[in-house]
Amino acid sequence: MNQVPRDPWPDATLPILRDPYRYISRRSRAFGADAFRTRLLGQPALCMTGPDAARFFYEPGAFTRQGAIPERIAGVLFGPDGIQRLDGEWHRHRKALFIDLMTGPTLDDLDAFAAESWDAAAVRFSEVEQIDVFPEIARVLTEAVCRWAGVPLGPNEVPATAEMLSSMFLHAGAVGPKHRRGVEMRSSAQAWARSHIRRARHDRAAGRRDVVSAIAGWHDADGTPITADVAATELLTVLRPTVAVAVYVTFVVIAMHRHAGYRERIAQDPEVRHWFVQEVRRLYPFFPMTAAMASHDLDWAGQAVPQGMRVLLDLYGTCRDPRVWNDPDRFWPERFKGWGGDAWTMIPQGGGEHRITHRCAGEWATIRLMELFAERFARSRYTVLSPDAAPDYRATPALPEGGLLLGDFRAP
Repeated sequence: MNQVPRDPWPDATLPILRDPYRYISRRSRAFGADAFRTRLLGQPALCMTGPDAARFFYEPGAFTRQGAIPERIAGVLFGPDGIQRLDGEWHRHRKALFIDLMTGPTLDDLDAFAAESWDAAAVRFSEVEQIDVFPEIARVLTEAVCRWAGVPLGPNEVPATAEMLSSMFLHAGAVGPKHRRGVEMRSSAQAWARSHIRRARHDRAAGRRDVVSAIAGWHDADGTPITADVAATELLTVLRPTVAVAVYVTFVVIAMHRHAGYRERIAQDPEVRHWFVQEVRRLYPFFPMTAAMASHDLDWAGQAVPQGMRVLLDLYGTCRDPRVWNDPDRFWPERFKGWGGDAWTMIPQGGGEHRITHRCAGEWATIRLMELFAERFARSRYTVLSPDAAPDYRATPALPEGGLLLGDFRAP
């Protein structure tokens, strides 16, 4: 039987924490292999990268998400009993809810609300000496997505709600006070969302129809209504990732500064705007990897993967695989001209078919919102006050240390 290389480092936990985005691809290149064995949290693990690994990782029935991510992280990021913890038919049935919400005309409404929130914020941006892109866009998206979901906020509620929703992805993997802050914000968010679910269930009898009422009225695969706690988790599963698009928007502005020749084209040409956004998604670090546990004894290219083994799939490195992407480290949006899509090579938000696998149902919304803000920033005038701002590869998400600061902001 073929054997994949074994990492001589006794446990990968600390190396992954130090370099979460590049650890798997760098070690794989060093071994000359698409996979290597290691230990994680003291237990055997298999790290994988590349399109073939993605196909294997998303093979139906092969893996479970139960226990794959340490609970101290999963509890803050995903909450209790949400879709990210489900498998098989239960997952596919619950996923239909999110597919329905994240496709079709409903996204037009989200775009419209985001544009309105931007217009109001842009006036404020012009009245202050400087802005930090991530927290400001997080507030814009918080206001927009809460309005879209049917839980509109008063102006004074937006900053605190944006912080609450952001903390769940900013601090899930942190240690010390930041992680405790994430735990506190998850608890507060669950209670806040639960109150909206209960209100929606009360109002549903009067004919209420919006995102929160759709979630509140959902039934699981066995026909049982989901509990208020589960519905609260799933409402946050819509709100939290939408606010997290502010991370990608920050990267869009960094890329636009570094590649200023695209700016006018982004403002004028929707096709170029789409290529640019796709290249940001491919090249800039958002999710480093994803994890699962083998549901039963498996075999990959002659390598035994025993039941219960944790497997880590390298999302960041697969999007830079030189066997797939020509000159993969070059920022070149034109590579997406005529690109037909590939479920296994372009996987910044997971791989496979959205309705079946754990690939993010919000991927379409992410792209559309990134394009909207790319166009708005391209048409605006501003001075980049932190021109050396770059992704911090030690952090997840990899927001630039010290922020991305803009001054002299003027919207068109």
